[in-house]
Amino acid sequence: MNKKLLIFGCGYTAQAIGKNLSDNNWQVFGTTRLQENFNGLIGLGIIPVMWEDQSRIESIIKNGCSILISVAPKESMDIVLQRFLDVIMTYKSDINWLGYLSSTGVYGNKLGEWVFEDSVLNPTTDRGKVRVKVEKIWQKLAMSIEVPLYIFRISGIYGPGRSAIDRIRNGKVQKIFKKDHYFNRIHLDDIVGIVISALFSPNLAGIYNLSDDLPSPGGDVIDEAARLLNLPILNEVNFQDADLTEMGQSFFLESKKVSNKKLKYALGYSFKHPTYLSGLLSILKNY
Repeated sequence: MNKKLLIFGCGYTAQAIGKNLSDNNWQVFGTTRLQENFNGLIGLGIIPVMWEDQSRIESIIKNGCSILISVAPKESMDIVLQRFLDVIMTYKSDINWLGYLSSTGVYGNKLGEWVFEDSVLNPTTDRGKVRVKVEKIWQKLAMSIEVPLYIFRISGIYGPGRSAIDRIRNGKVQKIFKKDHYFNRIHLDDIVGIVISALFSPNLAGIYNLSDDLPSPGGDVIDEAARLLNLPILNEVNFQDADLTEMGQSFFLESKKVSNKKLKYALGYSFKHPTYLSGLLSILKNY
């Protein structure tokens, strides 16, 4: 495998993946729609490419690379395939590996029960329904062009700048209580570690849940963040009384516990932050 990765969509998670690989002598390209993002990407060791620059993207792919898709679907379409399917088909023999960053929202509401990679998909949100559709499209494409595909179903992402510690410090946190409701999460560092492990293990391609060992109510995480900051424990707000956006409310429609057993035993991944306890502590130490 040549050490070259093309990332479609360079947001929070993809930037961290790209920086780690660049630091380890990979050539990493990342698409962006805005010229003003160039300097930030260059600072991370990522070579910026304008989303509209189809000839440049075609050149990258035809010279051999792996591809990571980190672009959320729009409406009912995957915009990467909508724009670049012909390029992918033309240079399919030059693609080493495909990775698609999906969501555990594909499982829907399981009333707090465990879900595994082969669990029935029954999403309740429009976002989850589109993810199911797009996953299937990528699976069908990967099979037809005979390229290994990893589908990473990612739980709630937290890390530096995006954690309960940051929200408490910014005064933008509610400790919302909903009976028997579980959230799942994963630290940014572990997403990076998992994707990189997958890059070096094309023979183990498939669907993987990315979630830590401790599904829990959201209030537990906020309590731990407050404790680490030596602040009083926040009062609970009942879900019905909470001041939430429509997006925020949607996160309370689905309760489940996401299993990571396949990640550990098939891919052989060992977590840097098995629970939010060590994850939050590492964030605090790096402030």
